[in-house]
Amino acid sequence: MSNLFHSEDLEECKFVWNGLNIEKTGYDEPTNIYDYISQINEVLIHENLHHGISNKEALLKIQVSYIKEKISVTDNLNWIDIKNERLCYWLWKTIQTIQIDLDKIENYKFESNNSRQSTPYHDKPFSYESLGLPLNLFTTVQRYTNILRFFELWNHGLEEKELTINQLQQAWHEVLCLETFFWITKKESNQEKKEEWFFNYMANKLPNINFWAGALLKGINVNENLINAIGYFDVWPATHPAEKKLFIQSMKKAWAQKKHRDKMQGRKAYSMVMSTDIKEKLDSMSIDSDMHRNELLEEMIKHCHEQYKKGSLKFSKW
Repeated sequence: MSNLFHSEDLEECKFVWNGLNIEKTGYDEPTNIYDYISQINEVLIHENLHHGISNKEALLKIQVSYIKEKISVTDNLNWIDIKNERLCYWLWKTIQTIQIDLDKIENYKFESNNSRQSTPYHDKPFSYESLGLPLNLFTTVQRYTNILRFFELWNHGLEEKELTINQLQQAWHEVLCLETFFWITKKESNQEKKEEWFFNYMANKLPNINFWAGALLKGINVNENLINAIGYFDVWPATHPAEKKLFIQSMKKAWAQKKHRDKMQGRKAYSMVMSTDIKEKLDSMSIDSDMHRNELLEEMIKHCHEQYKKGSLKFSKW
């Protein structure tokens, strides 16, 4: 089983270690980040924690508590759900494109308030990059954390900040209305194969994908691949929503063709002339057997062939 917990933050490791009450299981508290991670994952995998709550959910609740304790969260950001992997990816990517000229905001305030003697000078626009926040993150928890940090560090132009948050929330609703991707995320017997096909299709067919900075790369697991692929579609700057809808239609058609080709592997259509009452007999037998005509006929031929080879079934034209 793969590790459930990973962090490069020693304080977070301590917080999770204490939150899981690992000391009560007989472990001595570690002295370095690597031993913290090792002990936490060992307990998560082998111990039955939090009756009625899965290990993953227990860990998630503790990590969220740590994030919210370390970073104050305004009511305006309550719509951001750490469990919504697609939302966190889209928002994390989108806020990286935001640039706010704080000097313009300050100058506007100065012109509106003559009592102010001077205005601060900002050497560069406020942005995700100017704050030194990471551009390469590989888990939803990491993305969620840095989204909150971005807004927490936005200490100037608070009216602009509130307006931006509201605009982002509205934009997210528009993203969801465009495409849900339930046809991909819905669990099926061929789920892993479907998600692998989806990722490769996006990586090769999404317009301008090879010209973007940080083109679609594989994640640390299959689930991250899916998040990345959907996320790149969500942030794709198409000229019009209709362009995205057309892309989805083409993708669904390609997937349907792929499934049909896979289903037809090792199979071939046959055309035979038989008595006029054969179809009626096959229909009756297929209803009784709860099978399609071609499935029934195939099973009958297989069975008869086995009996024929054993010599217990003979055929004669006369």
